[in-house]
This record gives sequence, structure tokens and C-alpha cells, in this order.
Amino acid sequence: FNKNNLIVFDLSTGLDDAFGNVQKWRFSSGYIFQRKKVPLRVGFSYGGYDIKSFSFGSGLHFSKLHLDFGVSFKGDLSINKANGIDFGVNMSWVNI
Repeated sequence: FNKNNLIVFDLSTGLDDAFGNVQKWRFSSGYIFQRKKVPLRVGFSYGGYDIKSFSFGSGLHFSKLHLDFGVSFKGDLSINKANGIDFGVNMSWVNI
């Protein structure tokens, strides 16, 4: 939309069953809203190894250092019916 809002779509599949891949298609979409140095993210996916999932995340972006985290609820789009949770943390140095 503009500098602070972004919609993202992704369509992916695994090529084989090695290393936790699944040979099933997966569609994901998400929305990123960024205020100054704190991005907020929310998204959902359908297909793949967990059939449905709902996720959200945030982070802290200092000049070139970006610290991000995210939580995903697996198996359903409702938090109450989810059968698993994934948690991710990322640190990156952006040299733009």
C-alpha cells in the first residue's frame, strides 16, 4: 500500500519428503504494519504439513540491526483449537 503497510502472498511446495519437507502445496498470506522501528505482522496459511495455521509477530529495528520474533498456531485458524505452537526468533544485519 505505502511505506508502512505491506500485503504478502506465498505459494510453495516441497520437492521431496527429506529434512521435514512435505510434497503438498501451501498458500500463505500476511499483512505487515510498521510504525517507526516496531513492525507488527499477522498471517495465515492453508495446506502443507499443518493444513491450517495462524501467526503473528513483531520486532525491534535499530538502524542496521533487526531483532524479530514470531508465534504460529498450528492445525487451525483459531487459537483455542490449535494443536501445536511454533516460535521463531531472528536477528539480522541490514546493510542497505
